[in-house]
Amino acid sequence: MNKIILIGRVSSKPTFLTTKSNIPFIRFSLAVSRRRYSQDVEPITDFIPIVAWRQNATILDRSITVGSLIAIEGTLQGNRVMNNTNAYLTNYEVHIENFQLLETKDQLEMRRQKLAQRSTEPTFEAGFNDFEISEQKTSAKNQVNEKNQITESQDDFSNFNDSDDNPFADWDIDDLSPK
Repeated sequence: MNKIILIGRVSSKPTFLTTKSNIPFIRFSLAVSRRRYSQDVEPITDFIPIVAWRQNATILDRSITVGSLIAIEGTLQGNRVMNNTNAYLTNYEVHIENFQLLETKDQLEMRRQKLAQRSTEPTFEAGFNDFEISEQKTSAKNQVNEKNQITESQDDFSNFNDSDDNPFADWDIDDLSPK
């Protein structure tokens, strides 16, 4: 049996395309948090490639944006391709059979407005020069903890800003997990 059930948020801009035979399909990534069995463990998020075909693709194209909460049921499919060094690579993706939107239309519209507002704002601010960037990279040092694992210094995260611009700021996947 090949059955996958996932609940997560759309993490990449959905791409709607059609095949040469005019069959619609859509591709996007779904951010899914793994279940934590201990509160001491840092949460891990997997970004899973998703594909939907025909009517599912058409409906999803009208219904989702980056950050949309969705439950999907589908199958795992692998594609084996040869790369430019003649080595075989296998890519896996989930093909949707059924889905359920887990947000109201109002929440979806509010998210679309935020995304549209951000796309009209400038995305690049020239407030530094190349020398400052390379200097920051060389000054960031890795530290070794007691278990001989490399961890980044706190300085590396000094520019992190958790603001309202983050489409994922208002949710926590742990809220969906059974307790």
